Amino acid sequence: MPIEQRTGGFYTSYVRGYYNLSQQVHLVGGIDNMFNRNYIEHLDLRLQGPAVTPGGITNAFAPGFTAFIGLEWLL
Repeated sequence: MPIEQRTGGFYTSYVRGYYNLSQQVHLVGGIDNMFNRNYIEHLDLRLQGPAVTPGGITNAFAPGFTAFIGLEWLL
């Protein structure tokens, strides 16, 4: 079995932004993989195991929809 396997093309959408509360404090936030697409990179984890997919390889898909918010404090 080859180390790398061919994978189909994909796209993901991201939204990120910030708001300056002051010169030292910034509010940041966003959404990664906004439309929750399943995708796998050509070198992502593949597990040998029971035949979950044809060929007995189980793909570990990349994370789905992720929203985040935080404060950035500059010293």
